[in-house]
Amino acid sequence: MCYDSPPSDEKGSDGNIAIWFYRDLAMFNLIDIRSQTIPGFVEDPVGPTRELKINYCAEGRCELKLKNGECTYLTAGEISVDAGQTLNTYYYPSGFYNGYEIVIPIPNEGTSLTFMDEKFFGSRSAL
Repeated sequence: MCYDSPPSDEKGSDGNIAIWFYRDLAMFNLIDIRSQTIPGFVEDPVGPTRELKINYCAEGRCELKLKNGECTYLTAGEISVDAGQTLNTYYYPSGFYNGYEIVIPIPNEGTSLTFMDEKFFGSRSAL
């Protein structure tokens, strides 16, 4: 079953999401949920940019709704890849979830990946 669940009002006891940024190339999340809904409001730190999300579920189960109205889930030992087909509705039926997420911004149409080359390798004009 998949639910549209609002964020929990309780803070602290419901778990947390630790976020680390690697320059502006990627965001790494350590997710520890102790609730059936996501604790507090999680603002999208990447903003309106399209993004590629890679998730690994270490423990528990996360259910979410897709933009086409269908539901899907991620359970212990599974990896998911999302390029924008999910909605921000999360439900944890077991009341706990531990996982890892990598979020990589995808350049908008007309934007080259040159900015990534420069971040990793420096200016190509020096070659």
